[in-house]
Amino acid sequence: EEVATEGGVVMLALDTSLSMEADDVAPSRIDAAQEAAATFLESVPEGVRIGVVGFAGTAQVLLDPTDDTAAVQRTIDRIQLGEGTAIGEAVFSALDVFANLDGDDEDDGDDDVVTGADAVEPAEGDALTGAVVLLSDGETTQGRTNDEAAKAALAQGVAVNTIAFGTDAGVVTGPDGVQIPVPVNRDALRALADETGGRYFPAYTEAELKQVYEKLGESVETETVHREVTDWFTFAAMALALLAGIGSLTWFSRLP
Repeated sequence: EEVATEGGVVMLALDTSLSMEADDVAPSRIDAAQEAAATFLESVPEGVRIGVVGFAGTAQVLLDPTDDTAAVQRTIDRIQLGEGTAIGEAVFSALDVFANLDGDDEDDGDDDVVTGADAVEPAEGDALTGAVVLLSDGETTQGRTNDEAAKAALAQGVAVNTIAFGTDAGVVTGPDGVQIPVPVNRDALRALADETGGRYFPAYTEAELKQVYEKLGESVETETVHREVTDWFTFAAMALALLAGIGSLTWFSRLP
């Protein structure tokens, strides 16, 4: 039987920049990403908590980690797009969540280990490990750089798994009606994953994104609990023997 690792947390970081309006992935990149998120939520083991970070020109924690998958989906469905892309800031926002969870666990005296897909083992005394799943179609244009974020994630023991979503044919319409190309920067997203011990996935369609989400959801770390059938028979036999012994004592106590 498989059970979720106690305290497991994954932060979903979703690109909410205007380039996500591109319709090279029907009906649009953002609509397809919102729809595909349900696949990830259905794939993660029971008990894993999921938080949401949205990022355009800045990054914001939209939902603290929770095991209420319906609340996660509602949060993703309400995402609004904005200008700019702050991938580095999104990673830092997720790291802040993990650091706060670490502090809460220390205060409570719990020994929960926050783990995720391909999480990097931290050095002793570092913040609790976790995993980020970051979906983007672009490159950092504002805030701290990807390299700064990667170094911070590695130091904290958090793997950043990246998804490059969209095609090179994506365009959006600017304020003056001009068509602006918005190709995906796959190299930057691959580097971010590689530098943090995470995994990189390209996804060109909604169907491919669902496959990626399913794979990532199923790879969230679990621990296997083996319950041998023979153990139950042994326990039952011992219980019957004990009852028989008690019955014998009761019978003998009635003899003159």
